[in-house]
Amino acid sequence: MLRALVFDTDEAFLPAGAAGSPLPGSTYLAGLTLLQRAVRMARKAGAEEILVFARDVGAAEEVARRERVPPTVLPADAPLPGGSPADGLLLIAAQVLGTDRLLGELVRGGGTAHAVVVAAPPGVPVLGPAYIAPSGSAEPVSPLHDNAEGDGAERKPPHRIPGSGGERPAALQVREWLSASSACRWSVPDGACRWLTTSDAIADADRSLYVGLASIADGYIDRVFNRHISGWCTRRLIRFPITPNHVTLFHGCLGLCAAALLWQGTYGSAVLGAVLFQLSVALDCTDGEIARIKYLFSKFGSRLDVGADNVVTIAVFAAIAHAAAGRLGMGVAAVLGVLSVTGVVACLLAVLGAARLQAKLRPGQASSLAVTNRLSATDQAVSAGERTLVEAVINEATSRDYSILVVLLALLGRLEWFAWLAGIGSHVFWITFSLIQFPRLRPPNASEIH
Repeated sequence: MLRALVFDTDEAFLPAGAAGSPLPGSTYLAGLTLLQRAVRMARKAGAEEILVFARDVGAAEEVARRERVPPTVLPADAPLPGGSPADGLLLIAAQVLGTDRLLGELVRGGGTAHAVVVAAPPGVPVLGPAYIAPSGSAEPVSPLHDNAEGDGAERKPPHRIPGSGGERPAALQVREWLSASSACRWSVPDGACRWLTTSDAIADADRSLYVGLASIADGYIDRVFNRHISGWCTRRLIRFPITPNHVTLFHGCLGLCAAALLWQGTYGSAVLGAVLFQLSVALDCTDGEIARIKYLFSKFGSRLDVGADNVVTIAVFAAIAHAAAGRLGMGVAAVLGVLSVTGVVACLLAVLGAARLQAKLRPGQASSLAVTNRLSATDQAVSAGERTLVEAVINEATSRDYSILVVLLALLGRLEWFAWLAGIGSHVFWITFSLIQFPRLRPPNASEIH
């Protein structure tokens, strides 16, 4: 079991007598207080139990009330509660925030039994997040540690932690563990661990949170256009108590409004509907960005997002087919509408089936197709292996980049061309996807396991 000790000051992470950060744990960073962010980062790193040691107990209890799984709040001078030797300890200060990757590396490559491994940010006296491995742990193996060679990394062997110390405050005990000369210090890259001491440091940390928010399912238009729109919206919405599900429902309603305008079939309504649809697609990135920045992940939210995307897609395809009746005739338009709707449903079933089979046969492994990862539990995983040309085409085809084509054809007054493309192309996609992906989803053989 992994336990996390979260402190609302950086006192335990500094040498005795050193001046700590003047920023309280209640300081806001991208919609969350520093303490709240530290708690959620610990939860994402795998902590099953979180103990918050707080000078401001009232503020810490307010944070606890906001969490789905409330942490235990203790006074700053409280001693460290006893735990099982099999418990690993993750140590975090609200003003000394490591990246998610750093915390993950600390936990996964923490060291031998009861060893202290601590991140050492360059150029500052404060020590970063730390991990104390449980008894029976294997030797430490960490890409961050290995990659640090040549840039001043200290390679001291881990040491065993001292005793619990009776009734001594937990902060004092932690300081002794971290400052011990034999503690294993990882020299980490700039930006992997931030010591937040000024408003400028908060602003810099805020900017860094928006870097790398792209999803593996992003297409070309997402990268060059939609992410700019969504990022602008995210920066403004993040300050308010707006959840990703709120944004999902909003962009879903916006997409349905776009479909209603496209249904009318006039040039003006088609252009306005296409623009609203493009805005809906851009906002579809915002809900994921808010979820990642504020750690608001949920299975329900993921399913709601997928459901909203597909309802809007079906509505838009059907509306475009209906609007095409004036040029193609009611019979042809009806056939294209049916083909479009059934094609979207078939695509969804094929991808959901592949995602479930991927999770069952190869749990934890990323697919080479981004859309399969997006509908499984590995949305942000890097696609495995090198993609073939066909896989690259499929990844682009599932990215909703077609929204820009809707806008261009609406401006040209030729949306009936898209009706043909949607009616035929959707079926071509699900057949091609099934032929490529399902044969690959077989149980791993012995050589792949080892």
